[in-house]
Amino acid sequence: MAYIKFYVKDNVSAQLDGAINNTQTTITIKNGQNLPADGATNSVWTITKFNTNGSINKQEKVLVTNKSGNTLTVTRGYDGTTATTFDNDDYIFINVTAKVVQDLQDEVTRLETAKADKATTLTGYWITDGYTK
Repeated sequence: MAYIKFYVKDNVSAQLDGAINNTQTTITIKNGQNLPADGATNSVWTITKFNTNGSINKQEKVLVTNKSGNTLTVTRGYDGTTATTFDNDDYIFINVTAKVVQDLQDEVTRLETAKADKATTLTGYWITDGYTK
């Protein structure tokens, strides 16, 4: 089973350092110091383009598979989203998604069932810098 980290750390965001097309799997960011100490590899991030009034224009979830300095290697179009183009200075950040909440609910249900059956093995969840599955 591959483990995906779901961070729930406040104020983790950066801006894109250059535009990206819908096939790029390497993304350069500004302000990499805002990232968690381990670079948040194997975690889900959301790229967002905002309208001038602050509303969301478009979003895409990506799976960050590696970080080297301010360069992220990603799997595009993660969790049913569509890979799309983004502009310089668009935002990328960690946020709690419906999938994170559903995975937590599923694990709670599994643990409650296991407890009722007197078999309480944990399947790989722990809290560190954030929530991890």
